[in-house]
Amino acid sequence: MIVIYMIAAMVGGIVSCLLLWPYGAAVAIVSMPFGGSLAALLAASLGYLRASDKAKAHESRSSDLDDLRKLRSAERR
Repeated sequence: MIVIYMIAAMVGGIVSCLLLWPYGAAVAIVSMPFGGSLAALLAASLGYLRASDKAKAHESRSSDLDDLRKLRSAERR
């Protein structure tokens, strides 16, 4: 995951530099860390949302399996 954050930060820095180049080289270069940090934050947020969605899906599946086990134990009686 760290590699993805590093790549996102580099791409974000380059994109912010290219977008702000018309305003001057100094502004474009100074904006690179801010653009990179913003891109890394966005990548981390998307990763968190993806992981929480997977956890919710797994959690609901485990509760379904618990219900199935309860039904099987009730049938055996």
